[in-house]
Amino acid sequence: MKKLLIVFLLTLFSLNSFGQSRITTIPHEDDVIAIFPSNSNDSFFSVGTDGFIIEWENNKGKHFQITNNKIKKVAKNPFKNEFAIYETDLNNNNILSVWDWDTLEKKYSHSFSDSILSINYSKKSTYLILGTTTEQGTIFIDTSNGKIVNPIKEKIFMIGYAETATSEKNIFTYSVSGNIYYHNLQNGQLLKKIKTELGLDNILSFRKNKYIAGLKNDNILIINSITGKIEYSLTSSNPIIFTYQDELYYSTNQNKKISIFKFNSSTEKFETPSIYKNISFPKSENITNVLLTQEKIIFGTKSGNIYTSKILEETSLVAELISNTNIQKIIDFQYIEDDLFILTKSHLYVTNEIKSNVIQLLSHENFTKLLSNNSNLILWSQDNNSKVSIFDKESKKVIPLFTSKGEISSLKSFGSKLLCIENNSTIYTYNFENNKITQVYYGNGIQDAVLVNDQDLFVAKSVNSNNDSILLYVNIKTKETVPLKTKFKFIYSLTTQNSLSKEKTQEDNFIYGIAINEEKNKQKTIIFKLDVATKEEFILNEFDKIDLNGFIKIHNDEIYTNILSPQFYSLKKSSKQYYHRNHSLPLKIEFNADNIVTLNQDKSLTWYEHNSPAVICDWYITSDHNVLEYE
Repeated sequence: MKKLLIVFLLTLFSLNSFGQSRITTIPHEDDVIAIFPSNSNDSFFSVGTDGFIIEWENNKGKHFQITNNKIKKVAKNPFKNEFAIYETDLNNNNILSVWDWDTLEKKYSHSFSDSILSINYSKKSTYLILGTTTEQGTIFIDTSNGKIVNPIKEKIFMIGYAETATSEKNIFTYSVSGNIYYHNLQNGQLLKKIKTELGLDNILSFRKNKYIAGLKNDNILIINSITGKIEYSLTSSNPIIFTYQDELYYSTNQNKKISIFKFNSSTEKFETPSIYKNISFPKSENITNVLLTQEKIIFGTKSGNIYTSKILEETSLVAELISNTNIQKIIDFQYIEDDLFILTKSHLYVTNEIKSNVIQLLSHENFTKLLSNNSNLILWSQDNNSKVSIFDKESKKVIPLFTSKGEISSLKSFGSKLLCIENNSTIYTYNFENNKITQVYYGNGIQDAVLVNDQDLFVAKSVNSNNDSILLYVNIKTKETVPLKTKFKFIYSLTTQNSLSKEKTQEDNFIYGIAINEEKNKQKTIIFKLDVATKEEFILNEFDKIDLNGFIKIHNDEIYTNILSPQFYSLKKSSKQYYHRNHSLPLKIEFNADNIVTLNQDKSLTWYEHNSPAVICDWYITSDHNVLEYE
C-alpha cells in the first residue's frame, strides 16, 4: 500500500474572510451527493459535486461554494451546522476540510496522498473518523482543534463505515474487505472481530447500531452487526437506502415516479418491504438522495435539482421542483477597451457600464471562448474541432478565419498573430496581415506557450526522459529549438504582460508562469518570471502545496492570482491585496481602465473597482436577455 502523507494546513483560520452567500433558486451544477436537515430551523442542506453547499428555506437557497474541486464525500456534525468535506482534483490531491456554515469559514484542513473511503462523526461529535485506503488505516481527528489523535493503536484498513455508541466508549467499524471490528475507545483495545460480507457501498446503521445496510451491485443487504450474518437481501434497480427515526427505507426510480419502501420486521425477522409513498415528478429525473422528515420528503437529483413533497395521508404524492432558474450560464467574457463582451451557451452580448443592461448581438451554437486581438473579438471553441472566427461589429456577423485540424487546447493573441495549440502537440500561428497559417512547433505533451514577438516562442511541455526539458525556446523564423535550463519539475501556465497602456514597460521583457517543484519530498506551486533576453528565471512566490487550477494575470506590472486561495489577490511588492470572495469561486479575471471583472464557477460575473477589495455587484444573465444584478 502507498504510504499516506498528511499535512496539517490550516487550523481555526480561513482565507475566505469576507465570504458571502447568495440567495437564489439556482440548482446545483452536477450531482447532489447529500441532503441534511439543519440544526437550527426548518431549513435543509444540499451538497453537490460542484463544490456548493446550499441551505434551502422557503423554496430559496443560500448558496456558498466550498471548493472548485469535486466533492466526493461529506458528513454533517450532528449538533451544529458544520460540514466535513472530502474533495479531490483527481491528481493525487485529496483534501479533508471542515467548514462552519454559520460563519462561512474553514476551521481546518488536512491533505492526503490517497483517497478517503468514508467520513463519519462520532455520536457526541468528539471525533471525525476517516476511513482510508492506505497503511495509515483509520484516522481520528479531534473536532475541537482539528488535530489527528490515536485513540485506537491498531491500524484498521479500508473502513467504509464507522459508528460509535451514544456514550462514545466503544466504536464499531465495517471494512470493505469483509470484517466488522469493535474497539474500546477509552483504552484502544480490540474487543471483537467478525467476518461478514465484503464490498458493501453506501453503508449505514439503524436500530441502535444493531444492523448495518449496504449496497452491492443492485442488491440491498441487511447485516446483523453483532454476528456478521446477512439477515435479509433484496434485489432492486439502482436503489437508494436511507434511514428515518432509526428505521431503514429505500427508494426506486422509474421514469417520472419514485416509490419509497419501508423495511419491517417481526420477531427480528425482516419481511418484504411495504410501500410507504409513491411520488410523481413533473419530469424524468435520476434521484441520487432522499431525506425524510416529519413534514416532507426531499429529493436530490443527478441533474442538480431539488424537489420536495409534503407528507400527507395519501400514498400517492406529487413532488414540487424548488430549484429553478431562468439564468443563462456565462461561459466566457472579454474586454475590448470599455466594451465587455459576454458569451453564454447560446448568445453573445455586449455592455459598457456596470449598471446598464446587455445588448444581444447574436445567437450561436458552436463557441465556448472569447479572445481580444487589438480591437477585434475572436470566437472559438476549446477542446473541439472548430472554426476560429472574428466578430464583425458593423454587420453583427461572425466571419470564419480558419478551421482547426484538431482539438484546440489554447488560443492566444500576440500583436497581429494568433497562437494556436492543437491536440497538445502542434503550435501554429495565424497572421492577420496575410491570412496565413504557419506551423511553428511540433512535439508531444505541450502544456502552454507564449509568443513574445515576431520570432521568440516559449513552450512548456511534459517530458518523457531525464534528457528532455520542460521549457523550450523556439525561433520561429530559423526553426532553432533550444532546451532551457529550469529549476522546476513541471510548468502548466505561461503568460505575458496585459497592459492597457500602449507604451512598453519593463515587464514586457518577461514572461510569467506557474510551475510545480519538489524539494525534500515536499511539493510546491511557484510563480516565476523569465527574462526573454537572458533566459534567466526568477522565483516570485512559493506556495507549500500543489494547485493545478490556479490562474495568473499580469496587469499594469502587477500579478493577480488565485493560487491556493478562494479569493483572487494581487501580489504587490511588499504585500498581498486580497479582494473579497464571492459566493462562488473565480475562474477568470479581466480588466479595463476602471474595473476588474471575474467569471465565477457558477457562471456569474462579479465586479470590482481597481485597488478596492469590496464587491460592487454580481451579474447573471436571464433567459429573456436581461441582467439580474445582486449588490
